[in-house]
Amino acid sequence: MVNLPSLRYVRAQKNKWLACVSLHSLQHLLKLSLRKIQHLEKVKKYTFFTIPKKNGSERIIENPDDTLKELQRNINSYLQAVYYFVKHPASYGFCMNVKRDKYPCTVYTHALQHTGCQYLLNADLKDFFHTITWQKLFEVLQNPPFIHDQDCIKWICDITTHSNRLPMGAPTSPVLSNLAAGKLDLAMTALANKFQCKYTRFADDLSFSSGNLYPDNLKKDVVQTIQEHGFVPNLQKIKEYGKGDIKIITGLQVAEHVTLGAAYWQKTDMLVQQLKAIKCLLQTRPSITIHNQAEDIKERINGFLAFAQMIGGPENEKIQQVEARLGNIEEELEVYESLAWDEIPYQF
Repeated sequence: MVNLPSLRYVRAQKNKWLACVSLHSLQHLLKLSLRKIQHLEKVKKYTFFTIPKKNGSERIIENPDDTLKELQRNINSYLQAVYYFVKHPASYGFCMNVKRDKYPCTVYTHALQHTGCQYLLNADLKDFFHTITWQKLFEVLQNPPFIHDQDCIKWICDITTHSNRLPMGAPTSPVLSNLAAGKLDLAMTALANKFQCKYTRFADDLSFSSGNLYPDNLKKDVVQTIQEHGFVPNLQKIKEYGKGDIKIITGLQVAEHVTLGAAYWQKTDMLVQQLKAIKCLLQTRPSITIHNQAEDIKERINGFLAFAQMIGGPENEKIQQVEARLGNIEEELEVYESLAWDEIPYQF
């Protein structure tokens, strides 16, 4: 269970950050010694690696140096506290939650805002982090609630950007992207109200829903508004759903209730099958490597189940079925004679 901070603590963190006008006061808050500042100026700040996207292409991750990452995490803890008190109600992704929060921000509560809708339009911001430049960030930090002086703002921009934009991999990029999208949220809410729609944003995913058929020019106006605020619409990912369609928001199926959909449970079933195959292999070929592979898959399954438990409701029966299958794997191994080569998963 996640240990959430209290509202009092978050408010104190926010006030500490906003009290820092000068660079000296900010570096004092962050407990930065001259030696650490000099080290940050000398080290190679980022290394790079790739992870696969769903479409088969590669996503480049810019991983900060350990010292820089530690500093960015510290900065993030304060900026998240600031954003908690200034965020637009439509913003649900990358947000801090507090104890006993009446309106927690999760992928589930985001989708929940659109239950019962008959029509849905999803839009996507292309290269969300990378479109937020050093200059755009500087402009954001010049506006309320921030009261930093010029040197302080420049230092924050320098320490949180790479190659003149927010890096994909820095702990500060999510909250800074939310701050940069604040005016976009205001404009999109006004647009949604004009068309009698409900608007929400989860990071770079924008959703508009309505009980009635909205005018054809909503899509055009959404694209135009995204561009007017310095972002890039991903035209290939704009999707509209009509009456009777199965509607998907950030991977969740939305109707009268929010559910996970068949694809989620198919993926979970595949992992259970992989776990069973590897457990069988472990019986005949005991190995630390194979054992670790089995443990990794178990962790992934547990993660899938934990998320399903958060959804609850209609998913509870499926959760029980998967848990029962996991409990039966050891019993099944006793009568499992041999493992065919084509039953061994290739991706461990």
